[in-house]
Order: sequence, then structure tokens, then C-alpha cells
Amino acid sequence: MRNEYVLAVKGTVRQRPEGTANPNLPTGDVELVVEQVEILNPIPIEDRLEVAEDVRLKYRILDLRRPKMQRNLQIRHKAAFATR
Repeated sequence: MRNEYVLAVKGTVRQRPEGTANPNLPTGDVELVVEQVEILNPIPIEDRLEVAEDVRLKYRILDLRRPKMQRNLQIRHKAAFATR
């Protein structure tokens, strides 16, 4: 698993062992014992992998998070700003 992955996790919530609680978190006194994990990402948020255009358009909001799309938006913004 990498950054930007969306997961569905099934498991059991239990009290953390004594001395491992984190008072800085609202859930710091419990932990999840994972029994099943499913990766839900419809598309990877990476430039090195090609994804079909219909999938990219269906999940446009995720596609816009890819570095290549971010660069395109920045170029578009700079061009629009320069013409005003």
C-alpha cells in the first residue's frame, strides 16, 4: 500500500495494551485488529501508470490529484492570469 490508497478494512476494535495508549488522539485508547483489507482505488494517483480515459473521466476528481494533471492546472492558471 502507498500514499493515496483508499481501503476498506474489516476487523475487531479492542483496547490498546496498557502503556500504548495515545492521549493526543480521540481514538488513542483503541486499536483495530485487521482481518480483511480491500483496496478501493479506482485509479492509481501516479503518473507512471496509464489508465483508460473513460475511467479517468468517471473518476475525474481523483484524476485531478495526479501530478501531471496538477501541472496542467497550474499552467492553465498562469496563462489565464497573464492574459488578464
